[in-house]
Amino acid sequence: MLHIEESRRAEHDTALASYKLEAEEFELRMGAWKQQCTAAFKSGSSKPPRPDGEPKPPTQGRLIIQDATFEKLHELMVQNPAGLLVVRDELTGWLAELDRQGREGERAFYLSAWNGDTPHSIERIGRGSICVPACCVSVFGGIQPARLRSYLQDALQDGPANDGLMQRFQILVGPTAEGLEAG
Repeated sequence: MLHIEESRRAEHDTALASYKLEAEEFELRMGAWKQQCTAAFKSGSSKPPRPDGEPKPPTQGRLIIQDATFEKLHELMVQNPAGLLVVRDELTGWLAELDRQGREGERAFYLSAWNGDTPHSIERIGRGSICVPACCVSVFGGIQPARLRSYLQDALQDGPANDGLMQRFQILVGPTAEGLEAG
């Protein structure tokens, strides 16, 4: 998947360079149009038609995200409706972030994004409204057995982590070094 990310990043860089040229041309056309409008206003004639074709900045198609706030992840999902994969080398750090006070909304977001078809909107004064029709996030990473055990015990004993987050994970255990030598 990393080669796909690299390819998409290279495509985005090329599209961004092209966009910058198109944006400069459009800005020149708009400047000329404004001058024509000023002249038309002064002479009492009708103003010319506004130039169309304002270029839109390209978005980079993404598959993998390593570390993002959930607001940024939400924004990226608008641009990537097929979903995103959050890859964390150590899930312990990610889980600790979700357990911090004030991050309850982030934890709830990941819970609802697990289904892959749940709409989610974020309304912020500074950012405006961002609506994702179907949130789809997968989380992949490693965790030490002792740390996983403590999260599972808390979830199974109706502790604070018994919100269904741990129950949504599929656990894969790789072979041990001893098992590889025996085979």
